Amino acid sequence: MAAAAAAGGVGGAAAASANDDDVFATVDFGDNLAAPLLQFQDDGLTELMMDDGLTVIARGMGIDRLILNLLQLYCDPSMLVLVINFSPADLSFYLDQLAVAMPLHPPRHVTAEMSADARNAVYLEAGVLFVTSRILVVDMLLGKVPTDLIMGLVVLNGHRVTPTSTEAFILRLYRLNNHEGFIKGFSDNPEALARGFNGVEKTMKALWVRKLFLWPRFHQSVTEALESKKQPKVKQVDMNQTPRMQRIQIAIRELLMACLRELKQKRPGLDMEHLSAETALLSEFDRTLSRQLDPVWHLLGASVKQLVKDIRTLRNLVRQLYNYDAVSFFHYLEALRASSTAFNENSSFLFLDATDDLYSNAKGRVFPPKPKVKAEVSTKGAHLSGSAGGLAGAAPAVGGVGSALVEPSAAAAAAAAVVEPAIDPRKKIEVNPKWLAVDHLIKVIAKEAGEGDAGRTLVCVADGKTAIQLADFFRFGAEKVLGDQLLRYERFKGGSVTLAATFANKAPVAGPGSEAGRAAKRRRRKRQTEATGNAAATTIEQVSYAALQDEEIEAASIAGAPDDELLACFGEIDVGAVVICAMKADGVTRSSASLELMLRDVQPRHVILVDPELIAMRQLELYSYATPGPPLSLYLCNFRDSIQEQKFLTSIRLERQAFEALIRAKQMMAVPEDQDGRAGHRQEMERSTVGQTDALTYALGSPAKRSRQEAVRGKVIVDMREFRSSLPSLVHARGMDIVPITLEVGDYVLSPEICVERKSIPDLIGSLNSGRLYTQALAMTRYYNNAVLLIEFEEGKAFTLLGSGDVIGEEVEFRNTMSKVVLLLITFPSLRLLWSRTPTATAEAFAALKKHQAEPDEALAASIATETTDILEKTDDGYAPGPKALLSKLPGITSSNIRKVMRGVKNLRELSTMSLAATQSLVGKSGGKTLYDFFHNSSGT
Repeated sequence: MAAAAAAGGVGGAAAASANDDDVFATVDFGDNLAAPLLQFQDDGLTELMMDDGLTVIARGMGIDRLILNLLQLYCDPSMLVLVINFSPADLSFYLDQLAVAMPLHPPRHVTAEMSADARNAVYLEAGVLFVTSRILVVDMLLGKVPTDLIMGLVVLNGHRVTPTSTEAFILRLYRLNNHEGFIKGFSDNPEALARGFNGVEKTMKALWVRKLFLWPRFHQSVTEALESKKQPKVKQVDMNQTPRMQRIQIAIRELLMACLRELKQKRPGLDMEHLSAETALLSEFDRTLSRQLDPVWHLLGASVKQLVKDIRTLRNLVRQLYNYDAVSFFHYLEALRASSTAFNENSSFLFLDATDDLYSNAKGRVFPPKPKVKAEVSTKGAHLSGSAGGLAGAAPAVGGVGSALVEPSAAAAAAAAVVEPAIDPRKKIEVNPKWLAVDHLIKVIAKEAGEGDAGRTLVCVADGKTAIQLADFFRFGAEKVLGDQLLRYERFKGGSVTLAATFANKAPVAGPGSEAGRAAKRRRRKRQTEATGNAAATTIEQVSYAALQDEEIEAASIAGAPDDELLACFGEIDVGAVVICAMKADGVTRSSASLELMLRDVQPRHVILVDPELIAMRQLELYSYATPGPPLSLYLCNFRDSIQEQKFLTSIRLERQAFEALIRAKQMMAVPEDQDGRAGHRQEMERSTVGQTDALTYALGSPAKRSRQEAVRGKVIVDMREFRSSLPSLVHARGMDIVPITLEVGDYVLSPEICVERKSIPDLIGSLNSGRLYTQALAMTRYYNNAVLLIEFEEGKAFTLLGSGDVIGEEVEFRNTMSKVVLLLITFPSLRLLWSRTPTATAEAFAALKKHQAEPDEALAASIATETTDILEKTDDGYAPGPKALLSKLPGITSSNIRKVMRGVKNLRELSTMSLAATQSLVGKSGGKTLYDFFHNSSGT
């Protein structure tokens, strides 16, 4: 298999002989990762310290450690450094690690729970602060942040920064008032940066940086640093699939191709260059397809939408085939067919011939008898190739139908016996070959150690359910595990388990935020490198769980398992020399920092990588180089010629292609001299309130133009909650000043006369259904002469409210969104409707609406917000607005007589019971007759 070689670097000069001390310093295995860096990491940090820029590092190559060492330099009360654009996992990791590394001046997290004065005090105390983007942008606009005192900003996940994002708004505000501070961005997602036209250039412009630092795995410095003498001992285990697994794989591939062909036929305009059967195996395929279908999603028929869902289902089938047991796979397939019938979802692939092959072979793995299979053992090991620059070399394993296993030594091979797959004696169920492979490797490791210390063995699997099944297989054997799974399936077929209960049958997981998870973390202790016994301590009876987090962990785990083992769904429990860990939690792959922490905690001597994972392989490579003592023994398991192997190799190829595209872009890009904004010219250009020609004149330094621009610059009052959208940033970029306050009437106040309520399409539909929009329109029309309802569409989405099945008829339909909007306008004739295709168009419309208008008063807007509790009780003239609005719609009632009518009667009931003469005296002769006929229906209509 080429997977091991592909995971390493490609290209670069061969490494010269070097001592370990030249490559990395001795690592202190404490509780934090702020330790000496490898040589290439130190070079990257030095390069970034010399100049601002965006650093892009290959996945698994230690970006977390690089950021930790950078932040550690600024954990000082004399420096104020802000960290933005972090995920919850990033926040927890860096706060914990820096608190250990810098106990005297630990970083702090600024949250919305803190008052404005408390946040201001924290900013003045300086140090490293993690601030959420929405809080920071508001504080910067209100002047709560001493922007001129900020030493710099560190932007995590730089690939997510777009020109319209809140992070770009923060960076613009920062550069407007601080031309000297630094900006340093980080990313480990080169594919996102290389996507689209000038993707990396747009990101760099939004980050206000001029330099791009690239560190792919095939970088010469990386190759030289990692090709040291101390390399992990890699042994590759190539397993053969069973014949039925092979036929299932072929069937899934055929179904995937059929779905893609049908999708192309139904949507011939799709760009199929990046929509192939190969890329369909990756989760990135969904995002690529979504970008092309989003603008016309409302026009797509049910069949096209079902095809998109079917492709996702087939990808899930591939995962279930390789990771789980035969009964679980067949159970899932049966539930899938039942759900299609129950919910009337006619998946097109369910009626193809390949589906019959898929179903029959999945059923055959569970019910037909299966002959014994002899698993041959290869004695050829593999190691790291110095010239390849990474994990390379493979042992051509020879195996039977079930699996092929690798033993590291000839002595162990000679002593190996025939491995018979464990089966349910009643049903002859096929056992997952991976279970047998891992079981065999653990025995081989114990046998090679003999009476000596074998050390710890770490087994890395795909997800939590796989980890639980493998551990139960070790503890109880295949008969017990498969028997319990078969019992669940038979109950499902017998009707004792409903379909809804089958999908909802999830086991509670002790996640990191739960009390149980925190208790497990508190009990976590540093492991000793010595095993707790002799070779017998490495038997399969001594297995612990580690970080078994996955939303798909079902209640199918073996009944009677100890509670503290279930608690290990988050933490780790020392009950032996073998530790099983899940590489994914809640469907998200572990970060390299999480993996390194786990490796430091477990300190394994042997690692069995059951499922190929790029981040894990590279992190294990770095860990082996930086660990004192004997080299790490790494076993790489993989199904030969499988979709799983193809998926792994495709991810490596796409990452390499992305880095190559970034390298070419770096060579050819023309970066403006003042893109970093240090000279101040870019700020003046971008905040121009006049046309492009005037902006150019202004940038060239015309004093008349400069004074005129300063004179026309206006302000817009914005509700605090609106900073979740990109519109405030775009309005500010148009040259208008933003004043954030809490508004209860409207979202934007452009002038004393103009108030705007902004609605995205989902918000519009929800507000119409709940009736909230009626109350908002009532409040705006009461306090402002020009109340505006802004319906804003998203860029790249359809510019229409009508779906594929909606038709505008002559009658009002309350299920139709357009009809509801029409009724709203009829109820509030003074309400103006503003349609906007994109937020950029909205910003341009705001600039046009503000022309020749007075500036709004934020104090008045805030005072209006305090009076809205009485909006439904009385208006300015002392009358209830609801009955008044209804009265104004009655025939015969006009603006000239409505006040006389309200003064003459107490309520509508009294008006409706008046005589014709009394009605005419109050309303007028003609109008009174019309109103009287309306109430008494005397006209017969």
